Amino acid sequence: MAVQFDDIRVKTMLSLYASMAQERNSERLEILETALDFTLSEQRQPRSVAQLRRDVVRNARYTVNRTAQSRRQAAENRPLPDALHRRFTWRNDTGDVVVDIQTQVTPFDGVIAQDTLQALHRCACDIGAHGPICLQALIAGATTAETAKATGVSVSTVERCWRLLRAETLAMTTPGVRDY
Repeated sequence: MAVQFDDIRVKTMLSLYASMAQERNSERLEILETALDFTLSEQRQPRSVAQLRRDVVRNARYTVNRTAQSRRQAAENRPLPDALHRRFTWRNDTGDVVVDIQTQVTPFDGVIAQDTLQALHRCACDIGAHGPICLQALIAGATTAETAKATGVSVSTVERCWRLLRAETLAMTTPGVRDY
C-alpha cells in the first residue's frame, strides 16, 4: 500500500528538510534523516504537523541512540574483525566506562602500508624479474597457476616467491624477528 502524501506529511517533511539545512551537528542530522524516514511510514496516522514532527523526531532520537548503544555493546563483546577496526575505551562524565570502535584509516596507517609495500617491492625485485609480478598477483589474490602463467615460471617457483614475500612481511611486522 502506498503512503498517502497528505498536507500534514508534506508540511512535516518540508519542516524537517528546513531543519536539516540549518543543522551542523552530525548527530542531530542523523536524527533528522531518520525522522524523515519515519514520516513516510504507512502506520502513522498524522493529526497535525506539530504532533507528527514531535513523534517522528522523538522516535528517531530513540532509534539513533539505541543503535549507537548496540554498536558500543557489540564493540565490548566481539573480537575485532581486522586491523582497520580498533577498540577504544574511556570514562565519560558520569564515570561509566564507554567502549567504541573506530573504523577509519588514519594517515599514519597509510604511511605504514606504503612503507611496507615499498619494502616488499624491493624484496620482490631482489628475487628476480618475476618477483614484482608475483607480488602484485599475491596482493590481487591470484592463484599460483595464474601467476605462473603470467610470469612464465613454474608453479613451484611462484610458491617459493610467495613464501619468501610472506616471510619478509612477517619479519617486517613482528617485533623482535628482525630489526630494520
